[in-house]
Amino acid sequence: MAVTELAAGIEQSANHPLAALRVLLLEDSRADALLTEEYLRSVRSDVAVDHVTRLADLGAPQVEMADCALVDLELPDASGLSIVSTLRRLAPTLPIVVLTSLDDVNTVVESLRVGAQDYLVKNHVDGYALERAIRYATQRMMLERRLNHLALHDPLTGLPNRTLFRDRLEQALHRAQRSPAELVVMLLDLDHFKSVNDTLGHAAGDELLVEVARRLTTVLRPSDTLARLGGDEFTLLCEGLSSLTDADVIASRLSTVSQRPFMLRNQRVEIGVSIGMAAVRGVSDLDGALRQADIAMYLAKHSGRGQARWYDPSPENERAHQFPLDSKLRKDVDASVDGGDDFSVVMQPIMNLGTNQPVAVEALARWRDDSGRSIPPAAFIPVAERTSLVVDLDLNVLRLALAELAVRRQEFPSLGLHVNVSSRTLASIGYVERVHELIGETGIDPASLTVEILEHSLLEGAAVLAVRQLREQRISVALDDFGAGCSSLAHLVSLPANILKLDRAFVCAAAGGDRRTKSLVRVITTLARDLQMTVIAEGVETADQLTLLDELGVSLAQGHLWGRP
Repeated sequence: MAVTELAAGIEQSANHPLAALRVLLLEDSRADALLTEEYLRSVRSDVAVDHVTRLADLGAPQVEMADCALVDLELPDASGLSIVSTLRRLAPTLPIVVLTSLDDVNTVVESLRVGAQDYLVKNHVDGYALERAIRYATQRMMLERRLNHLALHDPLTGLPNRTLFRDRLEQALHRAQRSPAELVVMLLDLDHFKSVNDTLGHAAGDELLVEVARRLTTVLRPSDTLARLGGDEFTLLCEGLSSLTDADVIASRLSTVSQRPFMLRNQRVEIGVSIGMAAVRGVSDLDGALRQADIAMYLAKHSGRGQARWYDPSPENERAHQFPLDSKLRKDVDASVDGGDDFSVVMQPIMNLGTNQPVAVEALARWRDDSGRSIPPAAFIPVAERTSLVVDLDLNVLRLALAELAVRRQEFPSLGLHVNVSSRTLASIGYVERVHELIGETGIDPASLTVEILEHSLLEGAAVLAVRQLREQRISVALDDFGAGCSSLAHLVSLPANILKLDRAFVCAAAGGDRRTKSLVRVITTLARDLQMTVIAEGVETADQLTLLDELGVSLAQGHLWGRP
């Protein structure tokens, strides 16, 4: 689904009444139920209310037929938030409005956290308030569902992204333990893609990726899952194969369609694809399966490109793939402590749009190979994240960035610093203490530091604990790339973050003039501000995007408009 489709129907439903409305009312008081129905009928003649007094009496047909649920928090057989959470499990997509006599802000927040879309107090409602709450709850649920779709799909190609692929692979591994069929994972890396970007530009590169995704999909079975991991890397999950020969046939088809010439901007472009294949029978964890396919792909790349190779578990092949990249990265990260410059950081300013002055800088890791060429972060960060090396990398980025910040503060004394941190680093033992030490060595106020994390990082207990400890030290926490990862509006309420960074895809699409996308961005930014979160727009490159941000009241932004880092 394209980003511009996310807000489809929001604007329309906001401006037009709902169709015939069927309301599921969970209420133990007959008098309150009659009053609620009377309120609704005072503004909606077409409303049908299905009244249920006990949670145990709730049946599947009632849930399936309902357009929205009004839920009291006191029933004869259940009470409190368990009613909301139970109903949410029974009906994952049903809009829920809590309608109760409890007027307590903590209950409001917790109700939203466990799955409600709105909260009303009985003594403060009338028919218009009820109808409006139902309408807005329906819009919010639709927004949640579309955000969840975006969270699991690549916005450029529409393919499943890394998160969805990992989920499907994990399920496939469980099924494989009970099935005699073969399960194969393939990792695909485009050959000569960099030259396309360098000669025709990144826009042409994006067009090529979309066309490659379309072609690859045409030769796959309906049961196969093709995903884009990022950059020019794709991965493929093939279940239910009768033999490994079937996988060879699929790989051959993929190679054939990718080698046919592409026409980009009136130019003939020829690429290929290197494919690594791993039969994952006996592999119990998804990281192990992906690692085997990665090793095979590395061997395919170094066998002349345009090749497909099976994973070979021999120690020689393991070392041939793993050690050159891992060992150099570790060496250069360690050497940066003593002044080595192959591993370094660059700074991208975060601008106050009102003053056109930087309020902070984001530190971005950079690494060079032995020939002095820059290795993109998309190539080396995943390597580091497979091992504990990412912890050292993240801490070294912080150390180098703090030193650079001290220099820049000579011109901008109040400049803040943003650094990216992986979930593995957050969950590592002693991370918070080491951050405290590094800050102490520079004498910089902890309130000047912001740690940027992806939303899925906060789904792990150890990472959440680390974030709470950082916040206790007055260090800010930003949800990075919101809308591109596993994004949920409910998480804005429950996760311990105080900054939201709006993903560049939203900014780009909304500035293109699509009113629905603009509605989506407006909802997100308004909710964030209501939760007292600072909003920063990422990927700003044009004056049109600045105009959009001004209209939405977003005053902080970063991107190539102010120069490339």
